[in-house]
Amino acid sequence: MTFPLITEDPLIASLLSLSFKNKGITLQIFSEPAQIPESRAYLLDALLYSKSIWKDFAKKKGKDSTVIVLIDPFTEIPDTEKPNCHTFSRNLKDLDTLYSLLVSIEKSRPEPASTKNTNPPTAPEKNEHVSVADAEVGQAPSSDVADFVGSDVHVLLADDSKPIRNFVTKLLQSKNFQVTTFENGQELLDYLHNDMGDLILIDNQMPVLNGIDTLRILKANEKTKSIPVLFLSAIKDKDQIVTALEFGADDYMEKPFNNNEFFARINVHLRIEMLKKQLFQKNRMLESMNEEISFQKEQSDKLLLNTLPKKIVEELKEKGKTEPETFNNVTVYFSDIVGFTKKSSSMEPGNLISELNEIFTEFDSIMERHDCERIKTIGDAYLAVCGMPEPNSEHARNIANAALDIRGYLAQRNAENEIQWEARIGIHTGKVVGGVVGIKKYIYDIFGDTINTASRMESNSLPMKINVSSEIYELLKNEFVFEEREPLEVKGKGTMKMFFLNGPA
Repeated sequence: MTFPLITEDPLIASLLSLSFKNKGITLQIFSEPAQIPESRAYLLDALLYSKSIWKDFAKKKGKDSTVIVLIDPFTEIPDTEKPNCHTFSRNLKDLDTLYSLLVSIEKSRPEPASTKNTNPPTAPEKNEHVSVADAEVGQAPSSDVADFVGSDVHVLLADDSKPIRNFVTKLLQSKNFQVTTFENGQELLDYLHNDMGDLILIDNQMPVLNGIDTLRILKANEKTKSIPVLFLSAIKDKDQIVTALEFGADDYMEKPFNNNEFFARINVHLRIEMLKKQLFQKNRMLESMNEEISFQKEQSDKLLLNTLPKKIVEELKEKGKTEPETFNNVTVYFSDIVGFTKKSSSMEPGNLISELNEIFTEFDSIMERHDCERIKTIGDAYLAVCGMPEPNSEHARNIANAALDIRGYLAQRNAENEIQWEARIGIHTGKVVGGVVGIKKYIYDIFGDTINTASRMESNSLPMKINVSSEIYELLKNEFVFEEREPLEVKGKGTMKMFFLNGPA
């Protein structure tokens, strides 16, 4: 037997499906009446629809079909205006009567006219049941509901009635549940300091601490608020039910209860809790992956910033490329270490690299303090600029101050270390072109005659001297002390005037 169930409530769908799974009834779950095929009978959840909608539905399916309406016990019973329309409470207490009604409909009512020539629905196999997780609209769900019966589930039961505690304990143990019982809510709360349990069944009328107050404490505690709580009571009090649900009860059952319904509800809430834990674990995994991705991104950004100027890195990240650009006002610093080739031939490679790394690391720090940008090192040569890729009106002054600080650093280092290093420094200013070179291995490089001239200034300098062009002198002559030199013949440039930068004015 197969019947459509129209609901959007997973609890209702799961309870009915699990309850009927061994009775030969398959339920097809639909979320909208318009999607359902014709059938001998329809189960309709009235709580989710207005009166007009389900009345229209009843008329549409009217002549040859029965409509079974699941109504909320706190709402008015809708006027069906239809003789073959039945109502059942949504708390599903009387499942046997509902099952008997479906069987009688199957046996006694003729098929709808449009389906007389079709084969009748095939009864499901004995072990077939309906899973809410698989109950996609318009499809018969498959059988993968997690059955917790026989598993290692620990149930905590608080009820002041010893006969009820014994009865529920035997009932649960018959399905291999572990059960721990308590006479009142305080005993339960004390126990939870040692063992959280998987599910809590709690009565309201108890001495010392009643069910409502216990529930309030459970749901206010971070450690216990996620444990599923089924509220049990023999009192048919609408206000009590509402209060329990408002304080966080996951479900409410009246005593005495139907055993099948009892286990069906337990299975539903245990499955929900299992899915919540799985979701939590997946979220934690995603958070961990995101943290790792963020860390790797941060490391990649650091590597890029060690290779490329910040502006170029941001442009590459935003656009995926960067265009070459001409900068008209740039000052270029060029230096190399005096006698490096001779000294390096007599040093262990490890010691040599360590010395260079220490020196260039300090050079980088000095350049950064003066808003300058290191472009690259070539062996013992060090190239830096100011005024690109970010324009800077103080480009000449910044490079001059950086050069003086570098000379001072080397002098101080030589006074404290056995290995002595001296530098020749050259500075020039003018127009420079900058851009990223390469595809797989990016490098930001600079081009133009200004670079060549700065290199000539360096090669014509002296150890621990800062040699600058006349262009630099004209820009900074009122701020720094210069020593004019004899004009020198420069390869590819002819005779050039040069000056030593000695310090600030």
